[in-house]
Amino acid sequence: MSYGTKEARRLCHCGDGSSGRRMGWTTRAHGTATESYTKAVSPLSCVPSFVVVLSCLVRDWQMVVCMGVPINLSRLGPIYNDAMEHNRGTIAFEVPFQNGLFVFMMFFEQKTEAGENSKDILFLYLRRSKQLLERKLYGSHKNGVFNIYTDDDIDKAVRDELEIQGGGRQPFDLRKFFQEINNAIPDHIDFGHFRKTLRENFPVVNRKYKIVDDAEKTHLIGPRLLPPDKHPREQTLRKLYIFIEADKDTVGKFISILKQKNVTLAWSSKEKPGVTIETLMRDL
Repeated sequence: MSYGTKEARRLCHCGDGSSGRRMGWTTRAHGTATESYTKAVSPLSCVPSFVVVLSCLVRDWQMVVCMGVPINLSRLGPIYNDAMEHNRGTIAFEVPFQNGLFVFMMFFEQKTEAGENSKDILFLYLRRSKQLLERKLYGSHKNGVFNIYTDDDIDKAVRDELEIQGGGRQPFDLRKFFQEINNAIPDHIDFGHFRKTLRENFPVVNRKYKIVDDAEKTHLIGPRLLPPDKHPREQTLRKLYIFIEADKDTVGKFISILKQKNVTLAWSSKEKPGVTIETLMRDL
């Protein structure tokens, strides 16, 4: 059915014709009769609930047409939920696959500079070929939905990482690749592996996105009380995983205390003797 017909206009517009534009549709007038019809439509003739449902269907259809069918990286679920449960605003782990090495990283801030929810952003670092991909993950993450949409840039980057030349007898299937690498994601990330992966790879992301504040300041000085309208930044607390030697439970407990008391941390490029997480926790 053409969106230029009277029936389409009746479904898409609410008197002033604005609803169709809000839903991203392009409508065409077929002569003065259609224009007269549009002006005669009363706002009361619209069914809001039907328009909302229809707009959602159109949005989903547009995403499929423009972005393709998503791939669900469902095995991120346990790792994501564990990070949320333990107040750890960071995910970092490696997945070796064939002759490539794929580093998965997520950094939970309040909001990105673009205003997006950072819990939806996946950084995929292709370590052998030194390529960093940033992609938004769609869906309810707490329910195990991490939909990613692929494109030609991802296809080329993965081919480069795996050193795939041409199609061969069995052409490269990007969708199959993501299904296989999803199956290779572990259920649990060892803390030592997490910290090692983060330390080795965070500079790649930090050069552009600043997921760590003042990365050159690596020595912990002490706590700083924040005013009521401020809160500890993940970009500052994350430095504990990178620059401080402490076990998982100690770091997690310390971060929880800092957030509860609304305290942040001061760092310096010069070492201050005698400062440890344990002594700071006793003082707090």
